[in-house]
Amino acid sequence: MVYILMSLIYMLVFINQLMNKEKRFQEVNKIEQLWRYRYYIPIPFLWIWYSVFGLKVYEDEWNENKLVRTNNFRYCKGKDLFKLLIGMQQEPMKWYYTSDEVFEKYKNRDKC
Repeated sequence: MVYILMSLIYMLVFINQLMNKEKRFQEVNKIEQLWRYRYYIPIPFLWIWYSVFGLKVYEDEWNENKLVRTNNFRYCKGKDLFKLLIGMQQEPMKWYYTSDEVFEKYKNRDKC
């Protein structure tokens, strides 16, 4: 019984250390990537919730080199909402690209 309890505590400490690492998603090993994919689990439920009640997206305007929030908004639905929710969940996963990776991708893309 003590062995099981100690194993459980060790596993919880290990999981906690995984959650608090500052490495990007692309830099970690496959096991940690699988663990970070848990943030995708609520997306279908959030999509249903916001499809029913709507997600307000405010429209901003540029005014003399400043971004000003207006009172105009629209409701996000369908595919756009799903893509937005995926992007929102990638933030806690620390899934982002550096500017060097983005520029390299644009340099190597096929010319149309």
